[in-house]
Amino acid sequence: MEGRLDTWKGKFDQLKGQMNESSADAKIKYQDELESLKTQISMMEDRVDEMKKAGEDKINEMSGKVDSMWNEFKNKFEQTSAKISG
Repeated sequence: MEGRLDTWKGKFDQLKGQMNESSADAKIKYQDELESLKTQISMMEDRVDEMKKAGEDKINEMSGKVDSMWNEFKNKFEQTSAKISG
């Protein structure tokens, strides 16, 4: 899980770098979406930390929720990335 989180954090940093090279209008337009992605990353970090501390029985229960969060983040990331790159 941590590896996947680090990968997405790296992709987020790349996307943020792309946006920083964009026009001022684009930066303003997509700032909220980047902030939303940043918040989602923080929430996933919290969940991964919770899973580290949880017992075996709780890990399986939490795993489905974390997978759902990953999928939601991935979809939002791809949409935002397409808008900024497009």
